[in-house]
Amino acid sequence: MVEHIPPKKISIIKRLLLDHAPHCYKKTDYSVLKFDYKIIEDILSVGLGAKNIALEDGAFDAIYTESMNNVHYGLGFKTFVHSGYGCGCSEKISEHDSAKTHMSGLCNLDLARAVSQIRNERLNEACIKYTVEKDNCYYISIVRTEEYLYLAEERMEEIDIDNIKITRKTSRKGISFSDGKSDYNYNYAKSTLLKNFRSPVVFGEIYVDNVCQFTQVLENKIKEWQTI
Repeated sequence: MVEHIPPKKISIIKRLLLDHAPHCYKKTDYSVLKFDYKIIEDILSVGLGAKNIALEDGAFDAIYTESMNNVHYGLGFKTFVHSGYGCGCSEKISEHDSAKTHMSGLCNLDLARAVSQIRNERLNEACIKYTVEKDNCYYISIVRTEEYLYLAEERMEEIDIDNIKITRKTSRKGISFSDGKSDYNYNYAKSTLLKNFRSPVVFGEIYVDNVCQFTQVLENKIKEWQTI
């Protein structure tokens, strides 16, 4: 999807991130900036010029329209701390409160398949509602490290139910499984399905040395934009 995003829009996202970053730093975490999810949703929606539909609590957080060809993209927004190469980070991709009773008697492979089926159906429903082709579904993420904020993308795909393998059997906490492409975890207590974001494709970055120097970085960036 990145090739369809004008560089100017990526610059707007960077600027909005820099504008908000000084207010998002947590004194309890001296190394990595913390962003509220709603702020991320607003920043990415405004920056991309996408329609924010996060309140619908569906498969997509926003719909981006590539104006030249009038092609719609379904987007899910995420933000997480980079834990090191190959480690990834598990983030919620769907909630299953309404189906909790139905799944209470299931375990292992049956549970993994039931959870995956519900998630796939929601993705299909969203694609139909917003006329989005399945190949045009993406996660856009703000990946946070001590020194950088990365803009990254990753395909939002259906879970391959026929290829599911259990990686951690059912316990009181939940179950872990893989479909050969991604790793997932279903949390019983919260009735949520999480996906491990391991290898997103980076398409932009912002350097943040430390909190003491961050304000100066912000001021310098603003001066650069004012001269453009």
